[in-house]
Amino acid sequence: MEQSNISWKIATYSEFLFCEFEQEAEVVVFATGTGSTHVVDLVAARILQSLKHEPQTRSNLIEQITKTFHLTTNDSPETYVDSLLRSLQQQNLIQPILE
Repeated sequence: MEQSNISWKIATYSEFLFCEFEQEAEVVVFATGTGSTHVVDLVAARILQSLKHEPQTRSNLIEQITKTFHLTTNDSPETYVDSLLRSLQQQNLIQPILE
């Protein structure tokens, strides 16, 4: 399966509670399923919030992040999102939808 077509969703057993602070570049995320607390950057928080509503493909996430944070191709949004997806998956916050 082509990587851009892989869909992602939040971990099946979890919901997220977000705590954002004004003027801060990080967000505290509490995962109810694991009882763990994570500190993530604004981009990772945006990905989690998006996945909270519905599964998204990698391509859709890259497009959303690029528009929301006004990124250009020089910012390498694909590489950054791929790294975030791997990290969020390793922390058991998200999972790919395997068909």
